Amino acid sequence: MAQYINRVGYGLTDALPNLAPFPIKANRAPIAADKGFPVGQLWIYSALNAPYILTSIVNNAAVWELLTVSGGAGVFSTLTSSADTTLATGTGTVNTFGNILGATSLSLLVGTGNFSVDGVAASTYSVGASAVAGTITIGGTGQTGTITLGSSSGTNIVNVAAGAGASTVNIANAQVAGAVNVGAGMTTGTISIGGTGLQTGTITVGGGTGAQTVNLGTGGTGIKTVNIATGSAANAISIGTTQTAGSITMGSAMTTGIIVIGSSTSGLVSVPFVNASAAGGLVVNNVRVGQAIYTGLTTASGANETITLNNVLISATSSIFLTVSNLGSNDAQMTLQRVLPSAGVCTIILKNNGAAALNGNVQVSFWVN
Repeated sequence: MAQYINRVGYGLTDALPNLAPFPIKANRAPIAADKGFPVGQLWIYSALNAPYILTSIVNNAAVWELLTVSGGAGVFSTLTSSADTTLATGTGTVNTFGNILGATSLSLLVGTGNFSVDGVAASTYSVGASAVAGTITIGGTGQTGTITLGSSSGTNIVNVAAGAGASTVNIANAQVAGAVNVGAGMTTGTISIGGTGLQTGTITVGGGTGAQTVNLGTGGTGIKTVNIATGSAANAISIGTTQTAGSITMGSAMTTGIIVIGSSTSGLVSVPFVNASAAGGLVVNNVRVGQAIYTGLTTASGANETITLNNVLISATSSIFLTVSNLGSNDAQMTLQRVLPSAGVCTIILKNNGAAALNGNVQVSFWVN
């Protein structure tokens, strides 16, 4: 671009004052080489209706700044600031950055000066409200700090996947250590897990394959009421039904109180037992609750019969609940006379109080405590 020649005029206090240069009109934007002009020179890029102003010459290169056109169609490609920047401070302004067309992207970056999005007390904040696909991520992939949602001193509602869609909500599902707390600081209120309506799915608590401890109502000194399937439906409640080892304990540490099993009106309580059978007067059955069946005995009327139950769970101080019955067509009445426990053995003395000799099996049902 040719060197600029100063424009002069005639004046009163100044005979030949310098006049403002005429704006340059061109079909391109100015570049650093366009330096033969005074600071303050205007340059109009006619095709885009974009005005530029020469602000300085630095290192023999022109610095042209794009001016904002109020109410017009001015365009700039970059807004750069190396100092504190304040935008749109007017009351009631509506500010839009970016668009939803093509591959438009928007990055908001921050250093150690932190990041804040704030408003007035009644402001509404929406993140991804129009999204129907894509991903929304909050929190760093290697973050060790704290992420807080809804930590308010007032009464508020925190909704997660509260819509009607078939959402999958994962909380710490890939976590291999640490802790997951729900309502740990509550002193009143209600914690609900599972649907209150027509839910038909499965709720699993502690379904891992490792050794776990699942606590319900444990810890603390407060009196707890633990309800399991207390509704009026015909519930099927299973505890340890597929378990092949271990133990199931109920009320083992109680010193007072009541343990109720079954209904006082139906009387339908079943305790499964294991039976074992052998000919003669010795049966081996190593279970807590079971039945010993003695075959081939022919005890005469009025005679005693001594039989033995071998059971490794029996000790000399064991309390054994035991009943006896006999089969056969004869009038044999095998009556229990004595139960004598010792280490691994229980000696049972019976008497035939019937009018005829025994001609059927003797059945001993037992419960070893």
